[in-house]
Formats: sequence, structure tokens, C-alpha cells
Amino acid sequence: QGEEIVVTDNTGLYRIPQLPPGAYTLRLEKESFKPFSRGDINLRVRGDLYLYKDPGQPLSVTGSFDQITGTYAFQGRGFIHDTGNGFAPCFPDTLAWSGAGTSTFRAPVNLPHGATITGVTYNYWKSNAAADNSTFALNRTSLPATGSVSAMATLASSALSHTAVSTNTITNPVIDNQNFSYHMVVTLGGTAGTHCVDAVTIRYTYVNP
Repeated sequence: QGEEIVVTDNTGLYRIPQLPPGAYTLRLEKESFKPFSRGDINLRVRGDLYLYKDPGQPLSVTGSFDQITGTYAFQGRGFIHDTGNGFAPCFPDTLAWSGAGTSTFRAPVNLPHGATITGVTYNYWKSNAAADNSTFALNRTSLPATGSVSAMATLASSALSHTAVSTNTITNPVIDNQNFSYHMVVTLGGTAGTHCVDAVTIRYTYVNP
């Protein structure tokens, strides 16, 4: 991505505007001082970058960067029992439920205000004995919390075993934390142990205004 040369102010601060996300090497040079270099610096989100030469010893250098392309990952065991039957053992860090009938599980989604969701992946396990599918929904609720709920994305299990289904079609994809709260809901039905939730990943981009 080329080389950028900047001069710090008298406090050691510098700024490189419009620096795109990526891997960088920082080199500090000053007359009469030994040069210092730090590689493998990954810039992923706009904000302040603080570098430390030794534990607890800041270099008094900050930089700023402009955009993140990230993933919000959530393990199945992180879901909270909502309605129906409760949890049951499944695979490590995954979610199942006990008993028969339908159960729903819920988890919050916390993304920065102004982020744009670009896709969702629902990772699940479905046994040969499953007579139906599990379903996933990414929802937003208008504030206050008694407001209406609307689906931003929905997915359903289909193939057997450990599988993932994805969508890049998101309704109202821009996060508005001032007017909405966000959450995920998984519905498991049929017989106990026929479905498990492995994980959910939400892909997003964020540009600090």
C-alpha cells in the first residue's frame, strides 16, 4: 500500500488520514536515537492505535484509521432460553434443548451505531431423526422495548449433520442504536436432541463518520 512518512508533534503524536485497513510496519527514527520498528500491525477499525515497546511502556505514538470489515461471532451456548423446554447437552459450546415440542432461544446483538450488516451465517447440526428444521431470525425492536419487532434476516436448517446456511440479503441493514435494539432468535422443534445450534456469525462494515 506504499509508504507514508509523517513527523510527530512535540508530544510524539502523529496522524495519517484515510489510512485503509491492512497490515503495516511502523518505523520510528530520530537523530541520535536507535531506530525502532514494529511489524504485523493490523488496522481493522477506526480509532486510536497505541503501540507498546515493552509491557506497560507506551511509545507515546498514536495513529488513526478509518474502516472495519468485521464479524460478530456468537457461540450456540450463549443463547438464553426464552420459551418452551430448556437446555440439553449437545456438542461443546453448542445449544440443544430437552423434551418435545418447540423451544425458542434468544441472544442480543451489539454492534456499533452506524454499522452496516452485510451478511449472516447460521451454523447448525441436524440429525437423521429430525422431522423438521430449526430456524434463525435476526430481528430489531423499536424503542422503547415495547415497540414492534421486525425481521432483518431469516434462515432455516435443511441439510443434515454440521452445516451452515447464509444470506447477504438484510432488511434495514444499518444499525440504529438510538431507535432500535437488536437480537437473534433460534427456534428448535421436533424431538429433543435432533437439532443443535453451533454458532452464528454476522458480517458487517463500519466507517466512523
